[in-house]
Amino acid sequence: MTRNQLLDMENSHDSIYLNGHTYECSMYAIGSVIEACRAVIENRVKNAFAIVRPPGHHAETEHAMGFCVMNNVAIATRYCMTHLDTKKVMILDWTVNVPWPKEGMGDAEYIYAFEQVIMPIAREFAPSLVIVSAGFDAAHGDHIGQCEVTPAGYGQMTHMLMSLANGKVVMALEGGYNINSIAVSSVGCMAVLKGEAPEPIKPDSRPSEICKETIAIVKKLQATQWKSLA
Repeated sequence: MTRNQLLDMENSHDSIYLNGHTYECSMYAIGSVIEACRAVIENRVKNAFAIVRPPGHHAETEHAMGFCVMNNVAIATRYCMTHLDTKKVMILDWTVNVPWPKEGMGDAEYIYAFEQVIMPIAREFAPSLVIVSAGFDAAHGDHIGQCEVTPAGYGQMTHMLMSLANGKVVMALEGGYNINSIAVSSVGCMAVLKGEAPEPIKPDSRPSEICKETIAIVKKLQATQWKSLA
C-alpha cells in the first residue's frame, strides 16, 4: 500500500500504526511465540520469554486494535491446541477476572490476588503449559495503568506461575506505556525464568482493604465453578 492508503487503514482502527513492513513483522512476532511454545513443550528449553513487536493482546479475530495487529498469544495457543496436543484452555483475565475498583494497586494487592484466586484455580485446572501475555501496564511508573507493581512483584508472580506445568512457562512481551517500566519489569520476570530467586517485596507490604473486599467478591463468584474456592 501507499503511505496514504496505510494512513487510511490506521484511521479505521483503534490506535494502530502501519508501514510497509507491518505484516512481515507481525508474522515474525507470531512465529516467535509459536516457536517458544514448541521449544518448551518439546523440552528443548525449560521456559521462554518472547521479546516481540508488534504486541498482540488487544487484537481481535478480524480487527486490529490498541497497537496490536494480530493476537500473538491467541494464535500460538491455537497452534498448540491443533499441533501440540494441548486440548483445553483457560484464560485468566476473561474467564477469571479480578477487576480492581481503583488505581494504586501494588505488589501486595497483586500477590494477594494470585495467592487467593489465580493460583488455586490454576492448580485445579492443572495446565500442561502456561502462556503469559506479559504486559506491564500495572508497573510502577506507568501513567495510564496507574498501579504500583515493582519488578520484584512481577518476579514473585512469575515464581508462582513456575510452580505450574512443571515450570513450562512461555511469556510474550505485550504492552505498557512507559518504556523503562516495561524494561525493568521484563528483567524481573526473566531473572526468575533463568532460575534466580525472586527479589522480596517490601516486608511491610499489606493488601489494602478494598483489595480484600474485591477478592472476596471474586472468590464468591468463582466458587460456583472451582472447588478450590468453594
